Amino acid sequence: MKKLIVLTVAALALLCITDASAQIVRGSSSVSSLSSTKPPQTGVRYQGEFNFGYATGGQLIFDDGDKEKTDFSRPYIETVHGVRMLNDYLFVGAGLGFQYAYGKVYTDPDYGSSLTWDTVAIPLFVNFKGYYPLSNGFAPYISWSIGGGIFATSGLDDPEYDEKLKGGLYTTFGAGFNYRKFNFGFGLMHQGMKAVDTEDGEVYDKSSVNSFYVQLGFKF
Repeated sequence: MKKLIVLTVAALALLCITDASAQIVRGSSSVSSLSSTKPPQTGVRYQGEFNFGYATGGQLIFDDGDKEKTDFSRPYIETVHGVRMLNDYLFVGAGLGFQYAYGKVYTDPDYGSSLTWDTVAIPLFVNFKGYYPLSNGFAPYISWSIGGGIFATSGLDDPEYDEKLKGGLYTTFGAGFNYRKFNFGFGLMHQGMKAVDTEDGEVYDKSSVNSFYVQLGFKF
């Protein structure tokens, strides 16, 4: 998986460098080519995204400070819809995702546990991006999302003992770029969670997982 991520990043970087070099050559060969470059769009306009991603395992962090190795790895898809504004430098939108965590809850061999997450998470969030357009087709950005992750089902649910795993705070912070209609991003992802007694609603355990993510998609 790590090799795939490295090769993907390298290929995208090479593609963008080649495109930027071509634009520089065209610009130096003709003054008219500079004048034909369109400035960033003004006003407010709609922008949508659809992304495919993967988040790594991470570490399970409990409220009391204890930490455990875990494999909360999960593929995911997400869609984000909102508006570009301020001469295309700012994006604000709302997003919906679907994630499936399939790894072991405790990966430390001392535990000898075969318990798996088997968890379907549905993040709902607000997304902010700050863009710096370098050309008509290339714009790097920084991104921040904040919202909540709903756990639809989980392998840690135990109806016999009235126990259910619920989601909590969901947030991401990262960087990336748009190249024409394509989107690439990477960064850190945080997912909070809590174990709840379904009889009286008592929360008896809180924890969170921090992961690294990488995603590819397209904008429209």
